[in-house]
Amino acid sequence: MTYTVEELLKNIEEEKKLTKVWSEKDAARDRATSGIGPHHREVERLQSILTLVKLGVDIIEVRNGIAFINTPKGNVAHYGLRTGKWRLQDDRVWLGSRSPNIFVEKFLSQE
Repeated sequence: MTYTVEELLKNIEEEKKLTKVWSEKDAARDRATSGIGPHHREVERLQSILTLVKLGVDIIEVRNGIAFINTPKGNVAHYGLRTGKWRLQDDRVWLGSRSPNIFVEKFLSQE
């Protein structure tokens, strides 16, 4: 699946608008608004995808908040878009990273 920066930026703006609507509806219902609704989470995911695309990462597809990424050695890495956790396809252990930038710098550049 190919993502373009323009397309991602457009989607992020749309989700931010929906986040605002979501928060306003919660405020109208006298609920505590933490700002963490489904649209806010989608914004976080899209921002991670945008960062990976800008870094030139080869994303195969995105499913259920996980980006499937081709590595330089031909392996497939799974990257959790909100958590930053990642693993190789055949490994069971998830490793942590603080951001997509660190993931690319520490893992993909060394692989």
